[in-house]
Amino acid sequence: MIRYVFQALSFEPLTPDVIREIVQLPAIATLIFPAAIPNFPDQEDIRLSSPREFELSIVPEFYQTDMDCRVSLLSGQGVKLSSTIKTDHKIMPSNTLLEFNSEHLHSSTVDLSLLKMLITEIVPVFRPGKVTVYAWPKKLSELQSGSAIGPNGDYYPIRMGWLSYFGEVLVDRLGVESFRTLEVCDEIIPIHNGLLVVLTSDPFNPDDENHRAREEAAIEHLGLRRLLGKPKPW
Repeated sequence: MIRYVFQALSFEPLTPDVIREIVQLPAIATLIFPAAIPNFPDQEDIRLSSPREFELSIVPEFYQTDMDCRVSLLSGQGVKLSSTIKTDHKIMPSNTLLEFNSEHLHSSTVDLSLLKMLITEIVPVFRPGKVTVYAWPKKLSELQSGSAIGPNGDYYPIRMGWLSYFGEVLVDRLGVESFRTLEVCDEIIPIHNGLLVVLTSDPFNPDDENHRAREEAAIEHLGLRRLLGKPKPW
């Protein structure tokens, strides 16, 4: 079984209210609900049948600290949504993660069109500089690592994965022409002044040498390592 992660990173100033907006997105409603918010071990999970029932006021206190506000929701099929809004967004980005696996792909619980839809919906709400959908390899050493520095001191993983959305600022920094001449991907889609790169039409397989070679070729062609910065913990 292959584990996949949808990762959106935002260095924009956001408030915890944006979590409710994310939960209300149609793609999230399709993927997550009915859902449960994990609670303290000695208390029952908070169960929600629809996005309309979600409010920040029902989230257990342990999800909130002086540094961030986070929420996790788990679907009945095992798809997990986590969203964390950072108080100091200039040091660490706010992030939204969606975790699923190859069994969800085989059952069509998750598919490429739904992931494209989610990226299209989340960009104007969460304002991410980069969104990546990637697969965990069997060997962690094979996972692309390192961070590329953005024009405002923000950092993003040097990773293409299955899908990668580059916000307008990153597109400008890397150069539109480098995307126009990128031949190792199956599709490039303009979304909200940014560009979504679909590396493979089929689910990215980290054990497939051709898939890994395509990812490496895309990283080199776009020049992501030219922007190599200090390692960051994501």
